[in-house]
Amino acid sequence: MRYSICSVPVDAATKKEALERCRGFLRDGAQHYVVTINPEIAVEAENNIAFYDVLRRSDLALADGAGIALAARWLESVSLERITGVDFMQDLCALAQDEGAKVFFLGGRKGVAAKTAEAMQKRFPRLRIAGWSDEPAGDLAIRHVDVLFIAFGAPKQELWIAENLPKLPEIKIAMGVGGAFDMISENKKRAPHIMRKLALEWLWRLIREPSRIRRMFRALIVFPLLAIRYRRAAR
Repeated sequence: MRYSICSVPVDAATKKEALERCRGFLRDGAQHYVVTINPEIAVEAENNIAFYDVLRRSDLALADGAGIALAARWLESVSLERITGVDFMQDLCALAQDEGAKVFFLGGRKGVAAKTAEAMQKRFPRLRIAGWSDEPAGDLAIRHVDVLFIAFGAPKQELWIAENLPKLPEIKIAMGVGGAFDMISENKKRAPHIMRKLALEWLWRLIREPSRIRRMFRALIVFPLLAIRYRRAAR
C-alpha cells in the first residue's frame, strides 16, 4: 500500500516484499524506477513540482530515513520498515545476479563508479556488469542493460531518470542511489553498525563532514515543521 507522507509517496513494503516486486519488474517487460524517500527529499519536493511529480510516478518508493518512518507513524499511524538506499542497491545486485540481469553504474565522483563496480563484482562473482561511467553516458554506452543505478544526488538523478529512461527501452529498473557509490566503494566510511541501528547515521555524517550542516538543518528542523503543518491540516 502506498501512503502520502508530507505529500511524498512512500510504499509500506518490507525489504523482502520490495525485492519481490523488483523481481517482477525484471520479468514483466516494462520499465520501472525506484526512489528512496528521506526527510531532505520530502522538503525538496515541497517546492520542486517537477521533482514531486517524478516521485509520485515512481513504481517503488522506499522509506530511506528514520524521520520518514517516524512521520508515517505520527501522521498515518502506519509502521514502515526503513530500507536504506545503499543496502537496497546491494540487495538489488544480488537479485540481478540470481536473475542473470545486467547492471550499469552511472555517476558518483571521478573513479568511484569503477570502484563500486569492482566491489560489487567481488561480492557477487556471477553479477553481469555491463559497465560504468562517472558522467551521463550516451545512449549507446548503457544499452543492453537491465538495471541502472544512478548516483547524481537528488533531485538531479530522479529528474535524469524521468527524462532519459524512455530513451533506453531495454532498461527494466532504474534507481537513484545518491551517495551509495561512496559507501560501497569505501570512498567514504559508513557509520558504525550500532549508529545505523539507532538511526544516527546523520550524526556520523555531520561529524565527518561539518559542511553538511545545511542539509541536516533541512532534515532535522524543516522536515519536522513540515510534518506538523500537515498534521494540523489533516485535523
